Amino acid sequence: YRGSVFWSEENGWRPSKNIDGSPGKSSDPYFIWAWDYFSDSASLDAILSNELEDPDNDSLTNIVEYALSSDPLSKDRAYFSSLVEENNEYKLAFTYTLNPQATDISVNVEFSFDLIEWSPVELAFKSYINDKRKDGTQINTILSQNSVSTNGRIFLRLHITN
Repeated sequence: YRGSVFWSEENGWRPSKNIDGSPGKSSDPYFIWAWDYFSDSASLDAILSNELEDPDNDSLTNIVEYALSSDPLSKDRAYFSSLVEENNEYKLAFTYTLNPQATDISVNVEFSFDLIEWSPVELAFKSYINDKRKDGTQINTILSQNSVSTNGRIFLRLHITN
C-alpha cells in the first residue's frame, strides 16, 4: 500500500503514501517509521511493511509496533505486566512504551473483567510512572487501584485508532 519516494534539493528524500503520489509538505509518520526499521526496498514492500503485517511473527502487527515504538523485526515486547506491592497489597502494574512520532494515531489503554465490556483504564488504574527515555520514547506504568485479590481476573488491551 506504500508508494513512492521523491528527492528534492529543498527537502531531501521524502516519502509519499500513494503510488505515483507526491510527498507534499510533510511526510507520513508511519512511512518514516517503516523507513527507519526496514531496508529501503522492504519499506516499499507491502508484504513486509504494511500496517497489518507481522514480519517477525510475534503476534504484533506493524501498526502496533509503530504505536509502541518497537522493532517490527524483533520479538522483543514493548509492554509487560508485573505485580507491585503497595501498602501490603499486591497490585497489577502494566508498563508500555509509546512512540512520540506516531502523531497520526492514538493509543488508549482499556480494561475488562469479562473480555466483553471494555472501559477506560482510568476507572480502575492510576498513573504510576511516566517518563521519557533518552531516545524520546515515552514509557508509562499504570497500577491497579485495588489489589489483585479484590479484582479477580482483569484484562488489559491497547486500543489503537487513527
